[in-house]
Amino acid sequence: MKKHNHKKLKIQNRIIVVLVGVVALGTYITYLQARTIQSNDEQLKEKTAQEFAAKMVAHEANERLEIEKARAEVIYTAKYGTVAEKIAILGLSDDEAELIRRESSFNHLAKSSKSTAFGLWQGLSSTRNKYGKLVGVNPNTDNPMEQIKMFRKYVSDRYGNIENALIHHDQKGFY
Repeated sequence: MKKHNHKKLKIQNRIIVVLVGVVALGTYITYLQARTIQSNDEQLKEKTAQEFAAKMVAHEANERLEIEKARAEVIYTAKYGTVAEKIAILGLSDDEAELIRRESSFNHLAKSSKSTAFGLWQGLSSTRNKYGKLVGVNPNTDNPMEQIKMFRKYVSDRYGNIENALIHHDQKGFY
C-alpha cells in the first residue's frame, strides 16, 4: 500500500510540476500577447500620428493655396477692377481715393512723361526708393497694395495726414 501511495504521490508531483509549467507557459504567453498588443498599439499610435501629421501638412498646404488664390484675386481686382472695386479692395478713404484719382486715375502702371513718377500715387523714383525700403516693398512694384503702403507712409511722413496732403494738392497742383 505504501508503495502504491508513493507512486501516486510521484504522479501527483509530476502533475503539479506539469500544471505549474502550464501555468507558467500560460503566463508567458499572456505576457507575449500583451507585448504584442502593446507593440501593435505603439505601431498604431505611430501610424495614427504619421497620418495625422500628413493630414495637417496637407491641410496647411491647402490653406496656403487658398490664401494665395485669395491674394491673387485681390491683386487682380486692385489692378483691373472698376474704380469702386479698387477703392474697396485697397481700403481707401474718400480723400485717399480723390488724391489717387487726381494723380493716376487709379492706373497702377501710370507713368509720367515729364518725370520719374510711377504708379497709383505717382511717387518719384527717389521717393519710391526711400519709402519702398521703409515699408519693405519693391519701390518699382506694380502691386497696387504695395504702392498704397508707400503712399500712406509718404503722406503720413510729409503731411501728417491725407487731408493736409489734399489741401497741398489743391493749392499747388501736386503733393
